[in-house]
Amino acid sequence: MNLMLELVLQAGCSLRGSSRSFEVLVSSLNLPDRIPSASTGRLWLLRLGYYKLTRPKEKAADWILFVDHTTQLDEVKCLLILGLRLSRLPPKGQALTSEDLEPMR
Repeated sequence: MNLMLELVLQAGCSLRGSSRSFEVLVSSLNLPDRIPSASTGRLWLLRLGYYKLTRPKEKAADWILFVDHTTQLDEVKCLLILGLRLSRLPPKGQALTSEDLEPMR
């Protein structure tokens, strides 16, 4: 499970691509034949996101909120609010990554 999520979150693989990567690993390393499907990876990713969204946040006065309202396909809209503690701001010249940000509810 962790390897599939790392392929998606860290390596930028799609869910289908990460499932296919497992197929390559299983065949080349003679591992057991249980390969997670893309829909299984999607469920794991949703569970991880739900946990990160609902877990208790640190109480602090230095939270910065990033608000993004995006219109996707058709009538589907998404409001995303991410938080970052000012004390955990990366050094000057270093870009923010998804690991730096915390989904807020």
